[in-house]
Amino acid sequence: MSAVVGPEPPPLPPTSGDPGPVEEAGGRLLVAAAVLGEVRDGLADGADTGEGWAASAAAAAAERLRSGADDAVDAVRALAVGLLRHAEALTALGAARAALAARAGDLRGTRAGLVAEHAALVAAGAASPAALAGLPAWRARVAGLDADLARHRDAVGRWRAACLDADRALVAAAAGSVRSAGPRPTRQQGPALGREDVPDGWSSTTAPSTAPPSVPPSAPPADAAGPAAAAAWWAALPDPVRWTLVATLPLVVGRLDGLPPAVRDRANRLALARDLVTLTAREGAGVLAAGDRRRLALAGAAAEALRAATRHRDPRTGTAVPALLWDWVPRAHGGDGTAVLALGDPAAARRVAVVVPGLGTEGTDLPARARDAWHLWAAARRASADSVATVAWLGYDAPDRWGSGDLDGWRVAGQGLARTGGDALAADLAGLAAARTTDPHLVVVGHSYGAVALAHGAAGPGLAADDLVLLGAPGAGPAQDARDLGPAPVWVGSASSDPVTLLGDEGRLGGPGTLGRDPAGEDFGARRFAAEHRDRDVGLRWSLDQHRGYLTPGGESLAGLALVVAGRDEEVAHAEPRRDPWWRTPVDPEADRPVRARP
Repeated sequence: MSAVVGPEPPPLPPTSGDPGPVEEAGGRLLVAAAVLGEVRDGLADGADTGEGWAASAAAAAAERLRSGADDAVDAVRALAVGLLRHAEALTALGAARAALAARAGDLRGTRAGLVAEHAALVAAGAASPAALAGLPAWRARVAGLDADLARHRDAVGRWRAACLDADRALVAAAAGSVRSAGPRPTRQQGPALGREDVPDGWSSTTAPSTAPPSVPPSAPPADAAGPAAAAAWWAALPDPVRWTLVATLPLVVGRLDGLPPAVRDRANRLALARDLVTLTAREGAGVLAAGDRRRLALAGAAAEALRAATRHRDPRTGTAVPALLWDWVPRAHGGDGTAVLALGDPAAARRVAVVVPGLGTEGTDLPARARDAWHLWAAARRASADSVATVAWLGYDAPDRWGSGDLDGWRVAGQGLARTGGDALAADLAGLAAARTTDPHLVVVGHSYGAVALAHGAAGPGLAADDLVLLGAPGAGPAQDARDLGPAPVWVGSASSDPVTLLGDEGRLGGPGTLGRDPAGEDFGARRFAAEHRDRDVGLRWSLDQHRGYLTPGGESLAGLALVVAGRDEEVAHAEPRRDPWWRTPVDPEADRPVRARP
């Protein structure tokens, strides 16, 4: 009877490939290739300057060293890229198998239902009115099932072929690695593609004659072309070429606006791991240069932030939250470094928040700022079922801390660093927009001096944001009122006990404030929300702890900010603005009300 309906869906073979260990092995080999490249460069440089060598002998020795070391670097890198691509293939094949298995289950259920209907028709009698009436519809459903089964068999066949292709590609990568390690003709002189100290952009480099055949002949678009051009260039590259570029030029790929954050993360992690390995080894050998000590500290801080991120779990699902090292340039800003870490993928999430910190922030503060981003991520995720990404954006030269011994600490009273920071923020957000295929709800949050930088970015080049939030702002930069910051709603979180918020115009401490108008004032026109510190009435009321606690769990500010990110504006607790009557000092209505407890 069941043969009347047709066969069962074809079985799916079990898969045993786990992409996790494969990806880890590929990543370790990429780091090994980068370290070998540095060793190669040092050996060749030493041979070039060998004492007592004739010029021709030194040149010949250097060429032999370069050739042999290049072979080793190419071999390790080729195998690493092959493993990483295989890990990607295993992930995709596993997802495809799960989808095929689910489809097969649906088809089995449909088939079982048709078999049961056929049995009922037979039991009713072939000539009965009920059987005659139901037979055409049953036959139509059988024909539909046959067509669905045929399509499913084709899909299973394509999946099996893709499995074989993935295995063959890995074997080919391993074979290519062996060939790379073998002898080859003497190479022509030229800059090696694997050198990591590449300038900002490719325009000043030339494609070496020894470049792997998968490397494209053209460089990425110049910075002036904009992130959209870089995104289009990347999208047009074949997948093997992309992997080769990540492996050979991580510092270029990692900082190229317009590329997906996940791609930049891969490149930046490679550059970070290379620095950790080589600089730690030099430190252990007692040969670490003074200028590299700062770079090692920055690398250690970035690694610490990434390790901490592996412990984060989605409060709704319990699944791990991905962390992406979106940008990492340790030599930027006089050695303070640029570091941008995202929790969740800002190129794919439906709700994205970018947090700009303030005074005293530098690359070594990434663990603390990433912790703030996590607090916001978790709170926003509890407030929204949508996918969420939060970004700790340490992408500008924030003024140093007071008393740091550097003039930057005193430049906090001016707006120069905020102006350049706002430009950098606008550029990074434009790069993110070019890398996306969807339109998220984007919230940009500036804390302390970061709020002034945000204001300059919004009033100057413009920020493509849905909401702007100024937390603990000492002023609003160039803006005289909220309308000067563009069309997005402007929210202000300003604790009554935060002394920094009194530095703006109309403040009790600032007089004519050097950092702009107080955005919490009634004349500014922003949406002030409840942001009193949870410990406002405990201990010293005017301490800087009141300024640092805006993203602390359990506080009013974090609760309101999470609702803004979630798009639940009507639920945000409103706060009355500060008033500045001409006959007395400013009045803050928030100062006397009880602090609202938050979970």
